[in-house]
Amino acid sequence: VVAHEIRNPLAGIGAGLQHMLGKLRSGDELYEDAQRILQESERVDRILEDVLSAGRPLRLNLAPCDLVALLDEALQQRRALLGAQGIGLTRRFSRTRMSLRGDALRLRDAFDRLILNAVEAMPEGGSLEVSLQDSGAEALIAIQDSGPGLSPSEAGARLFEPFYSTKAGRAGLGLAIARRIVEAHGGAIEAQSVLGQGSTFRVRLPLAE
Repeated sequence: VVAHEIRNPLAGIGAGLQHMLGKLRSGDELYEDAQRILQESERVDRILEDVLSAGRPLRLNLAPCDLVALLDEALQQRRALLGAQGIGLTRRFSRTRMSLRGDALRLRDAFDRLILNAVEAMPEGGSLEVSLQDSGAEALIAIQDSGPGLSPSEAGARLFEPFYSTKAGRAGLGLAIARRIVEAHGGAIEAQSVLGQGSTFRVRLPLAE
């Protein structure tokens, strides 16, 4: 109820800012200020959506989809952020197409959350490697960052618990929601990390026959 009550005025704020931006010129100081406010309001809306997603049943719209395209779309969505933070990207895909039956929007959201988690682990820059392979019946996805890594206690099962975060000021829902989406597709996700050497999140998803 609280989330819905907050989202209603937030939608009005967003509409007002869009109207303001339409009257301003790109590059003006007021334009840049309004753009930053809009981005922050969108971040608040994303947090509220995460809270709602964590508390309601996950419904999937299943259809044939291509994992290669979904991963590339998720990477493209964060390409500007990668460049802004000085993060180099390595893409290692064993095939140009890999089909499964799934909910394309949900899966892309899960990949985006895992990529964003890796980016947030490297605020001073670094390297991100995203790989995709198949083992016959399963797709194997790995998202590896060169961040500070996690201690054994941080990299354990709690990492995927709702509202648990190793980052200050974070809601701790991104990884929990990513795991829900992966498991709803009959897959599994795990984290491996070495303190001082970065972290790797591995996803297994069943492929279509």
